Amino acid sequence: DTADTAAPEDTSPADTVVADPFSQGLLSYQRITNVAAIGDLSRVRWAADGTHALIVGTSGKLLRYDVDTRQVTFLQALGLTVTDLAVGPGGDGFFVVGSDGGGGKLWHVRAAPFEVVDTIPLSLGAPMAIDRERGKASPRYVIGARNTGTDYIGYFYIWSEAAGLAPVKAFNTSAGLLGVMWGDPAIMGGADFVMSGEGVNGGGSHSWVVGAADVVTNGWSGGYGNGGRASWRPGPGGYGVVIGWSSNHILVFDGTWHNSHWPGPNGNTPQDIAWRADGRRALIVGRVNGPVPIHATVIEIPAGSFSGWTETYVDQSIPSFADAPWYGNSSSMYLSAADWRPVPCDEGLIVGTDNVSGTSSSYGYVIRFYDSTDPACVE
Repeated sequence: DTADTAAPEDTSPADTVVADPFSQGLLSYQRITNVAAIGDLSRVRWAADGTHALIVGTSGKLLRYDVDTRQVTFLQALGLTVTDLAVGPGGDGFFVVGSDGGGGKLWHVRAAPFEVVDTIPLSLGAPMAIDRERGKASPRYVIGARNTGTDYIGYFYIWSEAAGLAPVKAFNTSAGLLGVMWGDPAIMGGADFVMSGEGVNGGGSHSWVVGAADVVTNGWSGGYGNGGRASWRPGPGGYGVVIGWSSNHILVFDGTWHNSHWPGPNGNTPQDIAWRADGRRALIVGRVNGPVPIHATVIEIPAGSFSGWTETYVDQSIPSFADAPWYGNSSSMYLSAADWRPVPCDEGLIVGTDNVSGTSSSYGYVIRFYDSTDPACVE
């Protein structure tokens, strides 16, 4: 395999882009046994070295998946809720956001072995999402939080290794905040900015040039639906994606909005989007859906090496999801999140909710995906 890794001088270890020249193919799936923790699984993130991944469960539970053993291990319950996570500063462990009895928190943890390195209070709002800045030797992090009451108020927190936690930026929102991402500075004349995805009791999106006085609306149309998780395409991208969790809307922002629709019925309800580190492929995961045969929704954006947005999708859904080894159902199950492993092989993990039925258990799903046509993927 001619694949190699290239880490430019202005990137952190977690930004290493894996160059792999093969043409992407259909994905294969393998169910990973999880008897480590009962309940739904909601988020997953690979460590910078690709040896293990951190998985988020209910009630603040953290689990670790190890590549060598392909086993899932329970680590610790961290706070009351954990909502999102990112690779830690300098590739050191993970940043985890959530809440405990004392309010919002940003935790710095290591997973192998488990250790809580630091706990940083977040004074306002309930943290919902975190995103790490790309292409910087010392990347900053943006944390998006929201008021959990009746008022539509959002909060942007910025953390950097040099300055720590900057003063929080509060702003009026169109709906409850669910997602956040760093944008491409070229869109703002070279200024660094962050964007929100808002989708609780409404829909919307806002941008903030970091340090500026105002947070501005992004002109979200009423026909876009409820905004959710958000992710900016790395590499030659030039655009970010906000998924419409209550519909099949894929909202693409490159300075203006493109209202796209992924294939399938509205009931597919996308839950998360994950880009490969080089920006060639993204996976959007969603609901387990029918009619027979029941499938678990996985849709790919095959962006390739081209810049700019092209409305092209590949259906990578897991077929026959009601059958062995899945035993899923289409009444209550979702694939919740995905992440690509930072190695030459096009592989990664998907996590999902549990399925309490006569043929399954209340353990959340852990699924390994890989491209069996990729010469870098050796079974």
